[in-house]
Amino acid sequence: QIGARVSWEPILLGGVFKAIGAPDRPRMSEGRARYNLIDLKRQADRAGVELRAPSDHPRRTVLALRAAIGSSDIVAASRALYAAYWLRGEDLEDPRVVRSALDGAGLDGAAALEAAHSESVKADLRARTDRAIASGVFGVPTMLVGDAPEDFYWGNDRLDLLLPPRP
Repeated sequence: QIGARVSWEPILLGGVFKAIGAPDRPRMSEGRARYNLIDLKRQADRAGVELRAPSDHPRRTVLALRAAIGSSDIVAASRALYAAYWLRGEDLEDPRVVRSALDGAGLDGAAALEAAHSESVKADLRARTDRAIASGVFGVPTMLVGDAPEDFYWGNDRLDLLLPPRP
């Protein structure tokens, strides 16, 4: 327990890439792509889960991001949608998949999908993405723990750096 408040912020990674001049799907060398898959497997093994990302990863997730915002609980929705994508390899642009994942998390998937198509939720996602870009975000996950450049952490392998040093 470190007394931190976490704010989950769904953002459009493609929007971030566009803003910083990166391609929608950054290209990795063959060796790096192979290592990336090995590393993802290692991270999943460490977490005790079986990774089943879609074979054509990365896939579009705009509908899922909007549905998470349109749900009654962004954290629960995000966890359910991550599981659908990373643990079951499901297509998060398929409304049936999104609804099933959210319903399975005890949320109202139909209501979240309806909200996902509203102008207010679309604007909310764009605003979250714009704030991330203004904060210097260039990828996900990014953790911002203050306003200074040294308060910026990128990558799930940096989460341990947010904890107090061990005595």
